[in-house]
Amino acid sequence: MVISKGADYAILAVGYLASSTDNVNSRLVSQSELVANLNLPKEFLSQILHKLKAGGILQSVRGKREAIC
Repeated sequence: MVISKGADYAILAVGYLASSTDNVNSRLVSQSELVANLNLPKEFLSQILHKLKAGGILQSVRGKREAIC
C-alpha cells in the first residue's frame, strides 16, 4: 500500500507527539521541535498540522511559545 508524503509526515508527527507525553501529563511541543527532530520540511509540516488541528486530532496554543499538544 502506498501512502502520500503528507500522510506519512502526519503519522510521524502524531507519533512523536504521542510519545512525548505520558497518560497523566501532556507536554507542549513546538513546530520547530517537530521539524528538528523529525527532519521534515517546515512549510509542508505547517500545512499538515493545520489540517490535523482542523480535523480535531490536535490542539494548538498560541502565544510567545506557540505549541502543539
